[in-house]
Amino acid sequence: MVVHILTASEAELRELPGSGQKTAGVIVRFREKHKTMTPELLSLALGRAIPGYLLDLLEFPEAVLDLKSVSDDLTG
Repeated sequence: MVVHILTASEAELRELPGSGQKTAGVIVRFREKHKTMTPELLSLALGRAIPGYLLDLLEFPEAVLDLKSVSDDLTG
């Protein structure tokens, strides 16, 4: 099962290997706020490296980033 990171429901994200309620919630909140997601942003949002097997199950959009907004959010 491959899911699109911007359209997958929280329940679909929870079904991914190594992903639970907390991880799915972080992804949903981050994408709602920033309207984008990349593998690098996912890693930053979760505070850890994302294993290759998990990245293979995710489809990412081409990102247009407002890096200042994302940076401000991640640094608090």
